[in-house]
Amino acid sequence: MKESEKWNKPTKIGVALFTDLTLFYDAINIGLKKGYLTAHLFKELIEEDETIFYRVKGLKYIKDYKKTAFEHLIQELYLFNFVQKKGQRYVVTEEGKTLMKLYLQNSNEYYLLLLRKMQEVYTIPGWLIDRLWELNPKGQGQIVIPAPIKSWKPCSLRWEDKEWNDNLGNICEKTIEKIHENLAGSFPIDKKEWVIEVKKVYEHQGEQRNTQKNAKSNKNNLQMFSPRKRLTLAMKKATIDLLFNSKDNHFGSSREPLNSRSFMVWCPRLETLGLLFYSDYYSSIPGRLLFPTCVYREVSEKTNFEALSDIQHPNEKFLHLFKPTWESFKTLYLENLHEVYQRIYNREGIIYVSLQDIRDEVCRLLRINSNTFEDFLEKSYYASIHREIHLAISLETDIREDQKGGSQMLRRGIFIRKVMYSLIAITIFQNK
Repeated sequence: MKESEKWNKPTKIGVALFTDLTLFYDAINIGLKKGYLTAHLFKELIEEDETIFYRVKGLKYIKDYKKTAFEHLIQELYLFNFVQKKGQRYVVTEEGKTLMKLYLQNSNEYYLLLLRKMQEVYTIPGWLIDRLWELNPKGQGQIVIPAPIKSWKPCSLRWEDKEWNDNLGNICEKTIEKIHENLAGSFPIDKKEWVIEVKKVYEHQGEQRNTQKNAKSNKNNLQMFSPRKRLTLAMKKATIDLLFNSKDNHFGSSREPLNSRSFMVWCPRLETLGLLFYSDYYSSIPGRLLFPTCVYREVSEKTNFEALSDIQHPNEKFLHLFKPTWESFKTLYLENLHEVYQRIYNREGIIYVSLQDIRDEVCRLLRINSNTFEDFLEKSYYASIHREIHLAISLETDIREDQKGGSQMLRRGIFIRKVMYSLIAITIFQNK
C-alpha cells in the first residue's frame, strides 16, 4: 500500500470498553454539579443512588458498571478534551460544556461532535467504513462475522477434551455454507484458510487457563467448558483478524488498532452515530451482520446524503451519510415494511411478529440505519392512526418468550416517544 493511501496513525490504540454514548453527557453533568470528576466519585454516587447510571441494553438493565468502565470514561473525556486534569482530579472544560449544551438542544450535533473526536483520536470510524466497502463492493460493504449454526447445541465438555476434531470442522463448513446460501458475498475469506485460523484460535483458547479466576469457581465449573462458546469466540477472532488486520498496514504503524474485543465496541458506537447497521441475531444467517449506511464521494448536493466534512478519505473524498427524507422515501419504506412483514407472517403464521426482525430486514434491503428506520416507523404509525396511508399498523410492547433467548436479549430496542415496542401487525385498509 502506498503511503498516500494510508490513514492517519491513531493517537491511541484501543478504545474505551463502553458503548452508550450518553455516558459522556451524564459524566459532564456530574462534573459541573460536583466541581470535579474521578472514577471513584462515580462509584460513590452509585452507592448513594444506584439509578444514576441505569441503562437499557436490549432487554437488559445495566445497573452497575465496573470501576474500569469509569476509568475508561474519564480517559476518553480527557482524550476528547472535555475535561482537563487538575491535580488528582478532572474538571470540565469549555468544550465539555459545549457538548452538554448540544445534548440538551440538538442531539444530532452532540453525536457529530463525538464522531469528530473519535475520528481524531482513533481513526477507526472513517477507516472501518472504507474497509467494509473494500471487502464487499458489490454487496455495498455487507459483511458477516460468523457464529456456529443455530442448530448446533453441544453439551459441555471436560477441560481435558479441548482438542480440535472433525465435528468442529464440519460445523465451521456448514456455517459458511449457510452464509453463502443466504447472503452471497458477505464472507470474503477463503473457507479453508479461515478454518485453519479458527482451529488455531480454538486450540490456543484450550491451552489457556486463568487459574486465579477459576479458583473462585466451584469444582464442576473448573472442569467443564462450553464448546459452542469457545468456537464462537474462535470464529469471531479469526474472522476479524483476517478481515481487518491485513498485512497492507493501513495506518503506517506496526500495530493495527482493531481487535475482536474493540470491534465489538465499535459496532454499537458507529450504529448509534448512524454510520452502520449491525445485528447479532438475523434469522437466516449465523453470526453478526453489518453493513455501512454511508459512502465516500465528492462533496455534492445530492439528495438524501449528508456530507460529514470532518471525515476525509486519503483519496480526499468525504464521507456521506445516507439520510433520506420522509417525503422522498415514504413510498419505498412503506412498501418494504409491508412486504417484509407479510413474508414473516406467511412463514410463522402469527399476526404479531418480531418488530426487531422487521427492522433488521428493512434496514438491510434499503441500506438505512436503525435511527432512520425508527424515525420513519413513528411517522408511519401515526399516519396509520390518522388513516393517511393505506396500511393499518399496530404495535405492542409485549415480549414473547422466543425473543428473550441468547443474543436476542441484547438486540437494540425500537422506541417511539420513549416507549419500547417489540411486536408489530400490519393490514391494509379496505377503503384505501
